[in-house]
Amino acid sequence: MVITYYFFFKLIEKREVTELDIRHLPKSLVFGFLLGFGLISMVVFTLYILGNYTIVSINSLRVLSSPLLLFVVMGIWEEIIFRGIIFRIVENALGTIYALVISSVIFSVVHFSNTGFNLVSSIAIVLELGILTGIVFSITRNIWYPIFLHIGWNFAFVFYGITVSGADELNTFIEGNLTGPAVITGGDFGPENSLITILLSVIVFAILYLRKKLFDDQGIFEKIYEKNLS
Repeated sequence: MVITYYFFFKLIEKREVTELDIRHLPKSLVFGFLLGFGLISMVVFTLYILGNYTIVSINSLRVLSSPLLLFVVMGIWEEIIFRGIIFRIVENALGTIYALVISSVIFSVVHFSNTGFNLVSSIAIVLELGILTGIVFSITRNIWYPIFLHIGWNFAFVFYGITVSGADELNTFIEGNLTGPAVITGGDFGPENSLITILLSVIVFAILYLRKKLFDDQGIFEKIYEKNLS
């Protein structure tokens, strides 16, 4: 899919496909993965402090190899479509705000078949990975950052042994247990439906968006982007 994307847009748009520049892989792996994994870790830590999350048992780290492979494939597939194609094209045509809204809403809609999906879930997905991956892509102009953010986000759920939407019954490192009201734990959909996750995601998004606005007003990102294209 990555190869197809590269040659398709290189041919159609007649440009260098800089958003796939693999020189960003080391930095995107560290920044993206830690951002996604760290956010969910903060959610789990908060649930633990509140008494809503308990550790039942711990398994071997080897059980995580299969889920990690699944999340790598999912992360690449979904980010190529929703950020590399939908977000990028809409942003170029209408601006960042429209791109964030449109790509995030479509991203949310395709999760409607996941267990426990409801109105709250649809809003939560928009306000979490939807806008976070979008703003990270807008800032970095490189698809690998949102890809690894997405992977780190999903991987954290199987690491802590809690439900991740769209991927039930996966092997987990920690066997965790969630108890309490659905507004805090997320109910059947998992902590992605939790008010805690939504609030933390919106806060991080606001910080990143304000940073982008600051640098964009100074023309820094545009100059870097134009230099890459040339």
